[in-house]
Amino acid sequence: SDETYQIRLELNGDSSNNSLGEEGYEIEIQRDGTVVRGNTAQGIRWGCVTLLKLLRENEGELPLGRMRDYPRYRVRGFGIDVGRRPISMELLQRMVEELSKNKMNTLQIHLNDNQIIAQSEYDGTMEGARKLYAGFRLESEMRNAEGEGITSQDLFYTKEEFARFVEEARAYGVEVVPEIDTPAHSLAMTRIFPEWGMQGNPESADCLDLSKEGAVQLGKELWQEYLVPSEDGKEPAFAACTALHLGMDEYFGDGKDYLSYLKELSEYVGFLASDKRLRIWGSLSLIGGDYSDISRQLEMHIWDTSWADPAEMYAEGFSIINSQSSALYLIPGGGYDWLDLDFLEKEWMPNVFWTTQRQWELPAWSDRMLGACYMMWNDWASLNGHEITEDGLYDRFAEPLP
Repeated sequence: SDETYQIRLELNGDSSNNSLGEEGYEIEIQRDGTVVRGNTAQGIRWGCVTLLKLLRENEGELPLGRMRDYPRYRVRGFGIDVGRRPISMELLQRMVEELSKNKMNTLQIHLNDNQIIAQSEYDGTMEGARKLYAGFRLESEMRNAEGEGITSQDLFYTKEEFARFVEEARAYGVEVVPEIDTPAHSLAMTRIFPEWGMQGNPESADCLDLSKEGAVQLGKELWQEYLVPSEDGKEPAFAACTALHLGMDEYFGDGKDYLSYLKELSEYVGFLASDKRLRIWGSLSLIGGDYSDISRQLEMHIWDTSWADPAEMYAEGFSIINSQSSALYLIPGGGYDWLDLDFLEKEWMPNVFWTTQRQWELPAWSDRMLGACYMMWNDWASLNGHEITEDGLYDRFAEPLP
């Protein structure tokens, strides 16, 4: 036929009278053409993803009718640890494209970390612990008096490169959430600034000593570098980000110091980035103490129910993201080498948390039950003596997406 079939993309001028929200879309398929409608560019993109899937599954034919689709959960994501292992920007870009094809809207990038000291071979001294592998994967100007910097030399992303990546991911409908993890998992900083690290037990060599004002200032200065324009007027690396992750997990120091640091750091970053949402790893149940003055605007990843009880955190007013380790952690080469697809498909739900002793169910309808984010932690580099390649990491990431 010489006739053309039109596919029209239509951005709603007035979204007040529909229920599509930020990410929803409507597809109307008629004999003479198809219209994809949405309130935002992201919504229209998800409509195009569905339309392409229909075309492929039906060998170029389309079923007549109208469909409306919108997500139950705002956060549908994946996070990757690039601190313990160099991860190329090319792999991150591949992941963005695959997330987008599955209407997953979040990529969290855990920018700094180090070998797990307790599981590493070293001489048992603080000096030996400080020589273990640690990565800080984003270009930084932070240096000590000797001129030593925290930026990884085996692979790092420039500020301009990372900022460009955030913008490119947004075009795919994917929100990049950078994470700088302090006060623990911070060996990349404490070995350059040992005066601000915890002393004594070598297993705490990767923790900032929050009783020292210099350690608190170091944490704040890290975020300042990526949120404040440079002296020559360049936009900061995180300028286009809409959410930031402050870390805050697995700290075994003083609980009062931890709570004071969380309050000061979150308020400081919130001041510098008032247009961005802030996230943390849930730790408040195990840390204990009075956390009544911690902002309830913080969005909390629940990764372990002993560190943060889901029902307690929800009742206290925090917004919740399910990242429970037993269901959603990938550790290539480790105990969580691949996700359990049968469990995910038949039993798992974003608003439910399980242990062998108990189950917690948060209200799926609540705007504070944000969704879920599965995670890849690169604790190990090999499996059965063979290096796990970036393709191997990609396969483990991509398998559960559908």
